[in-house]
Amino acid sequence: MSNKKQPLAARIAPQEAKRKPAAKASTGIEAFMINMLAHPDIKEATLIIAEQAEHENDIKNGYEIETLNRTLSSLDDDYKTSDKAVKARKKTLDDTEPFVPTPADGDGGQYKKVFWDWEFKDKTMMLVTTLALIAAMCMGAANVYANLIASGEGIFLTKPYLAIAISLLLPIAAIAVKNLSHYIHNPLYRRWYGLGIYGVTLASLVVWSVLFAQSFSGISGGFDVNALLEESSSNSGSALVWSQLMLELLMGSALFLTIEEIANKYAPESFLPNIAHIKAKKAYEAALAAHKKIEENYAGKHGRLVTLYAENQKYTNEKVAEFVAMKSRRAAQFN
Repeated sequence: MSNKKQPLAARIAPQEAKRKPAAKASTGIEAFMINMLAHPDIKEATLIIAEQAEHENDIKNGYEIETLNRTLSSLDDDYKTSDKAVKARKKTLDDTEPFVPTPADGDGGQYKKVFWDWEFKDKTMMLVTTLALIAAMCMGAANVYANLIASGEGIFLTKPYLAIAISLLLPIAAIAVKNLSHYIHNPLYRRWYGLGIYGVTLASLVVWSVLFAQSFSGISGGFDVNALLEESSSNSGSALVWSQLMLELLMGSALFLTIEEIANKYAPESFLPNIAHIKAKKAYEAALAAHKKIEENYAGKHGRLVTLYAENQKYTNEKVAEFVAMKSRRAAQFN
């Protein structure tokens, strides 16, 4: 048969074969894929191609991946250590007062005024509050003393000075509760403490007033508070005594706080920066800066590792898809 009568594809093929003898033969995974086209089981051949692609990836990126994995393990330990150091320095900073009190003086811009130089309203409030405080403390002590004597205990009847001594515990307790505010250096927390004392005092007043009305109905005897609260008279009496003692104690503490608040206007404390707080702040900031560098380094290396793994998987998927396409074309040619 002459060349003109041969099909076009048959005439082109020999010419293509003649034109490409100098072309480089496929190497690497491409040559491997061509060789695997003869494999009878496409599933097994695909797994082998995927494994070969992974080996190619290991040759290309294995060293960097292994280096990053080892580096990240070390950086993870450094990150945890740095994080603990930052938290420890932050706690030290939070526990250190930024200012420390120092005696007030003229050089520090502070000032003191004697009582007679106070404003009229403050002098009046101080006198009224002081008288109320004295009355509350005396009432509280007298209440305790009266209850001890009324108990009929022989020791208190024969030795009344013991009852007097015990009754003094209530005003002492009021002073102790008030003085607790001096151990709260944060002005905001100290204010909350004072408001808490006043809030509990108000609640105690409400409870005492209800129990008092229950025990002493007076002219309004038609209102049965006992039936409302469902309590016995004995329990009501004990609760009344307890609520009255708590009210007197808390009132004393609240009045002490009020007196101190007024006096502080004319004898304010002077504060200086706390050197320990300044050092703690610098240590915290240095630890935080070092921690951020470790965090950025860790994030960068971890991101690079994720990228390499993604590139490797992408390469494997592409080669598997390319092999499947080659296998399909070969099958179509034979068919």
